[in-house]
Amino acid sequence: MLYDDKQRAKFLDIMKALAISCVLLGHCEFTLPFLKELIYSFHMPAFFIVYGLAYNYNTHLEKGFLKKDFITQKLTRLIVPCFLWGGIYSQLTVKNIIYILYGNQVCFYNAGSLSSLWFLPCMFLGVCFFEGTMTLLNTIELKLKINNKFYFCFGILMSASIAAFAAQFLPDVIIGYPWSLNVAFMALVLIIIGYILKLCIMKYRFLKEGVPWIFCIIMIICLFVVLATFKENLQYISLGNVDMASGNYGNLLLFLVDGVGGTLFLLCIAVLLSKINITWLNGGLEYIGKNTLLVFVLHKPIIKLLEQLLLLLELRRWFLTVPICILTMFISIKLIIVIKRYIPILDGNSTSYPATPDWRLRRTVIFNGHSGHGGKNHLHVCKRDDYK
Repeated sequence: MLYDDKQRAKFLDIMKALAISCVLLGHCEFTLPFLKELIYSFHMPAFFIVYGLAYNYNTHLEKGFLKKDFITQKLTRLIVPCFLWGGIYSQLTVKNIIYILYGNQVCFYNAGSLSSLWFLPCMFLGVCFFEGTMTLLNTIELKLKINNKFYFCFGILMSASIAAFAAQFLPDVIIGYPWSLNVAFMALVLIIIGYILKLCIMKYRFLKEGVPWIFCIIMIICLFVVLATFKENLQYISLGNVDMASGNYGNLLLFLVDGVGGTLFLLCIAVLLSKINITWLNGGLEYIGKNTLLVFVLHKPIIKLLEQLLLLLELRRWFLTVPICILTMFISIKLIIVIKRYIPILDGNSTSYPATPDWRLRRTVIFNGHSGHGGKNHLHVCKRDDYK
């Protein structure tokens, strides 16, 4: 089963790891232009869609929608690390602090900070908008005493349509909207799409069970659709690639087709990998997927440093892209281990974690049939403290 109420959906962590790997490839200057254009068509939408895929309606219904605890948690998890990393990458002048607090791509760039940090405030607004949407729909259901999935789905689709209209037609602002407010409406659209995809997976048994051949077919179809349409969308963009940060979507319909198609492609790969029992591979991807925020804020300077070293050696070759990304991920993981142990607030947490990733912690089972207890086998589980 892909979704289990008793445990975390591992395929979503694998999917997030694949998405952040695409981000690394997209930010590497050695990446082939064709591949970079392809990646930019879906790599940021994927993270918003994943949130919708992971959303548990019943859990939020029990705790209450858009409550103080929810907002506090999201502020701690997204906004606090955003401002801290914004300060780390910038010179802390009054002007730069104002830019960082304004929190969009242009302002982070003007502050000399990491421009990619725009994503975190935008995600915060997007999830709050989504939570507000679910609150409104639930309130309407209770007041009108409606218990029909059709009306709920209709309400979700109407909300997505209104958000898409707002994202497309809000007037341009030279410095951009605070916290990328205009992009947050498009983020809401993508989160809703992700939640609708989850409802579809939960409804059909062959999808919920992750039947491999079904997901292989979906993966192939999505690959062909994205390959056939992403170049077409670039014709509607005057300069560069698809860029959510600046609201540069091109044709809205093609943007959504590419964003959803590319995300489904990653989802299918993640499901297929979750079905393959390769502990080190799945464990590593799950660890990366659980720490995408830190990979996101760490990888750019590492990639730039590695690229500069290769340029000094006159080794600018496209086939070095994958080795650069693998080495960047390896260095990022080492830094993540240190940060989570000693400076967890940079990851949006108040408590530290063990320095060793879960996927490297061994658990062995030893059966002892000669322990002197009536000849019975006894089970001993070696915990993480048994391995130093």
